[in-house]
Amino acid sequence: MAHIPNPEEVKVIEQSKVSPPPGSVSTTSLPLTFFDVPWLLCCQIERLYFYEFPHPTHHFLQTLLPTLKHYLCLTLRHFFPYAANLVFPPPPEKPHIHFTDGDFVSLTVAESAADFDFLSANHPRPVRALHPFVPKSASTHVKGETLVLGPLLALQVTVFPNSGICIGVRFNHVAADGRAFHHFMKSWALVGRSGGDLTRLERELGLPSHDRTAVKDPNGLDWVLLYTWRSLESTNSSDQDRVPTDQSNVVVVNEDDDNVRATFVLRQAQIERLKSWAKNHFANDNDNNSTPFHRSLFVVTCALVWVCLAKSEETTERNPTAINKLDIDDEITTLSSQRIVEVESNSNCQRPTLGIA
Repeated sequence: MAHIPNPEEVKVIEQSKVSPPPGSVSTTSLPLTFFDVPWLLCCQIERLYFYEFPHPTHHFLQTLLPTLKHYLCLTLRHFFPYAANLVFPPPPEKPHIHFTDGDFVSLTVAESAADFDFLSANHPRPVRALHPFVPKSASTHVKGETLVLGPLLALQVTVFPNSGICIGVRFNHVAADGRAFHHFMKSWALVGRSGGDLTRLERELGLPSHDRTAVKDPNGLDWVLLYTWRSLESTNSSDQDRVPTDQSNVVVVNEDDDNVRATFVLRQAQIERLKSWAKNHFANDNDNNSTPFHRSLFVVTCALVWVCLAKSEETTERNPTAINKLDIDDEITTLSSQRIVEVESNSNCQRPTLGIA
């Protein structure tokens, strides 16, 4: 049986701070749009990326780690909000993202004797086995009557000697959504492959725009959402609790929890068969007036996941009135102007959507 690590068994080798190049980014404050405010109450986002690296730890520390830091530094020049702080001034002022020269992303380097192949495979793995490779949450401190949370991104690189490495990330959803963070990770990788050539980054992936004024809010929706958030937070008595409750550095998964995570890979041929099945199914529908729909990759994948989820929760006593729900993030940028798509490169342009069947 594979070795499941405990947090105590992950040895921390180094803790450092990585900032954009000195003087490359001026002091900047970014307001939160009505796309961002709802995520103040959202859990921080955690991701794990596994890479094969069949070399000992000292080889990683001497060769790969310095270049990872250097290219991260260069990338943060264009993605500086990840190194910034989330500032909560007292009402009626609005929370905002604030960057000053010297702000940083925290980077932890660790070593683990756990089974890399077991952890990085697609089969079900206990959630508690993955938790030690996620970096800790950002710290919170008080400046007068203002609460400051930061940095908004934490990274942890865990070395599995002679096997591989895991890059664990934890970032605040207010700083970016999944698409925006994926842009950051791809940019970091491209900067590394190009040897630090930032012109390739602009040419091949595009640079993020941080101009939040492109998001128009004539009806003051951000104020409505802020009022709702403050009303929910007012139930907490301490000043510390004015920060969304998920920001505290707590263990997300109970040690005795039996939850597992698995990866399911859909090949192109399987996707095409799903589309073909959906086409034939609706072609044979007796209701000739039914509205046609586009059988996209997203549609057929969600349908498959939804059906499998419903079947997995079936019991021997079926309830015909039972409701099955599927939560998804609706990509709003596809409904908006190209200008907002550009701003979305380092912002949130998603809304939670609930499907019921």
